[in-house]
Amino acid sequence: MLRRSFPYVEALTVVLIWSISPPLIKILLEDLSPFDIASLRYISAFLLFLPLLFFFSRGNLRVLNTQDWLRLCIMGFAGFAIGSLAMFKGLEKLDATTSAFLLNGIPILTVLLGAAFLKERPASLQWLGLVIALAGGLVFFGMSVDLDDFYSIALTLIGVLAYTINGLIGRSIAREKKVDSLTLAALPMGIGGFAILFISPVQAFPPRSTWGIMLWLIVPSSMLAFLIWNHARQKLKAFEMSITLNLMPIGTALISPWLIGETIPRRAWAGMLVTLAGVLLVGLAGERISKRVIRERPL
Repeated sequence: MLRRSFPYVEALTVVLIWSISPPLIKILLEDLSPFDIASLRYISAFLLFLPLLFFFSRGNLRVLNTQDWLRLCIMGFAGFAIGSLAMFKGLEKLDATTSAFLLNGIPILTVLLGAAFLKERPASLQWLGLVIALAGGLVFFGMSVDLDDFYSIALTLIGVLAYTINGLIGRSIAREKKVDSLTLAALPMGIGGFAILFISPVQAFPPRSTWGIMLWLIVPSSMLAFLIWNHARQKLKAFEMSITLNLMPIGTALISPWLIGETIPRRAWAGMLVTLAGVLLVGLAGERISKRVIRERPL
């Protein structure tokens, strides 16, 4: 029983850690640009990972072929360069809870991309779940969005698309168990971090008063969280990871008032719950399809 539930504990631990990150990034954005935060965060984490890579994963690195490196590079560019920069730029205008809420788009995009590129047609219940999730978005934002907010929301959704691509590739690699969790966490992070640094050299360093925040983003939120997340990926199915991740905006909504004094309106709470219900329906319907396909597969 403990062995079966442990991956869920891992995933929920990561969601709790990541729930704290958006309000902390909002604080850093008062002094640093999104480029500075992302490059300092991911390059620092990668450099701290390096001794562990050479000590524990040297054999893993030797067996990586060209295709493996290509997939890891795409993960780095998508998830850590494009995804993080788009999310951080969006956070300059959006509140932390809204930014976290938009991550609910990851399982929705996963279903749509699967339909477009993998010819995996969504079931009727999944389409219903998508409609409910979109309705939750309307409730969350209301019937109108300011132009400045629309720009930030569009940027954040680009980040969500990039994170979706990163997650799809990461799950495929983790399922093969050819690359260990340490390598899967460290290499894409380093690739993405140095890509950001190449685009925009660091212009400023965090003031001393925010060093603790940056340390949190580097160690628990980057190093520890991605290690645990990649380990959980080996045991949990895609829909289980997505459903767990979609608890993040609720965690952020609970934490943000304490950290940065954000006020969460009742409409936003209602929208989050409606969207979570839609995402649950998408995931559970997808799991039923997977089980049926396995049962019907000829021996």
